[in-house]
Amino acid sequence: MFTVVVPTMWKFEPFVQFLEDMTSVIPVGEILVINNNKDQTPNHPILNHPKINQIIPANNIFVNPAWNLGVREAKNDRVCIINDDLIFDLKVFHRMWPHISPERGVYGISAGNVEMGQEPITTGEINVRHCTTLYHNVTHFGFGQFMMFNKNNYTPIIDGLDIYWGDNFIYDTMYLKMNQNYQITNMFHYTPYASTVSQLPDHSERYQREHMIYNQQMPKIFNDTRVANSYRTGF
Repeated sequence: MFTVVVPTMWKFEPFVQFLEDMTSVIPVGEILVINNNKDQTPNHPILNHPKINQIIPANNIFVNPAWNLGVREAKNDRVCIINDDLIFDLKVFHRMWPHISPERGVYGISAGNVEMGQEPITTGEINVRHCTTLYHNVTHFGFGQFMMFNKNNYTPIIDGLDIYWGDNFIYDTMYLKMNQNYQITNMFHYTPYASTVSQLPDHSERYQREHMIYNQQMPKIFNDTRVANSYRTGF
């Protein structure tokens, strides 16, 4: 079964209905909702569904620490991290079930942006493409909205990265361990993109600060010239 991990601030109105839709998916055994805005929790019966487990921190712990918490608490080896403002074709859980194994790294969604060199979304067939480079913010645009991996391959995201660069970290740690990362292409989905983060008054400052932390720490963590060269150029 899959454990779905989804931090939320309850800013995207269709999220609750999509939670209800996910509970009907047979391969989804558990949905961990990291409730980062408990005062705005909706009064909806779906939150009492046996597949849904709310984890309610005392304060907003932000996205990347919430991912770490959710993966740590996941009961299943197959983990799917999603944004709370993403609506996607639920058959992906059936399609990707055999792919999520200890021998493979992370699978993430491709936004289908042709101008960024991505495969267009046409038939919604849901395809898989092997990634042969470190994370690149252009060709991997959208990747962190939806990620699947085996829990045993996860490395907790480093301190100092609260909102940004967590998807880069997950991708690159798995890429350097096994070179078996993949993009999920041609999958129907909808998102307004960063509907929560864009409302933070200091999001630009946070982005720059966390970018600096990431650039400084990643080459030290991996001691790998590929990483050092990549992050000098800002990829």
